[in-house]
Amino acid sequence: MSLILAPLTEDDIPVICRLQELAFSSNAIHQAMHPPGTDYVSIMLERHSSSFRNNPAARYIKMVDPATNEIASFAKWVKRDGENDRKGGGVPGPAEQKVWPAGANAALLEEFYGSMDSKSAELMGNTPHYLLSTLATHPKYQGRGAASTLLDWGTKQADADGIPAYLEASPDGLRLYRSRGFEERGVLDMALEKYGGKGQYRMVLMLRPVREPKSQSS
Repeated sequence: MSLILAPLTEDDIPVICRLQELAFSSNAIHQAMHPPGTDYVSIMLERHSSSFRNNPAARYIKMVDPATNEIASFAKWVKRDGENDRKGGGVPGPAEQKVWPAGANAALLEEFYGSMDSKSAELMGNTPHYLLSTLATHPKYQGRGAASTLLDWGTKQADADGIPAYLEASPDGLRLYRSRGFEERGVLDMALEKYGGKGQYRMVLMLRPVREPKSQSS
């Protein structure tokens, strides 16, 4: 049975916070940022709840399994008008909040988000765009097209408004994003050994340029 696209409700927020933690649990930089015992879900609950209630530029959407009513995947898109902060709508991004989960690797979080904020600001400046702030899929629903549908939803909004779409890609997402027209515009390399992790981790800044509307044949 196909998954169904639907708007996210405030009652869904605790569920998506747990889903987000599970989806990112095998990610190397997430592991370094949030060692075992980190209170990740609580801080994400606070942030997503605040954004959902107070940020009119944020749009939360989900993919639902109609057989079980489970949320398979969700995305947070933010329409930035060039005057809002990095995460949109006047709601401070992680680097501005400087409030990290209990037990988190604060030094790594500070460097990562501070560096990413600087790079994204340099690339996008005050250009209006749609930002893919979060995209997470439950591991058991991988490969069923949930992430693709959520990504396509946002790029269609960007096309309709005549503005680009922007995201910051982990290695796992590069293939999908490239297939949807996102182009690599910069990288951020983090040496995780410096913070007790392993190896080097690369995030890729990606932009999908404005798409001209298709001409209507007469």
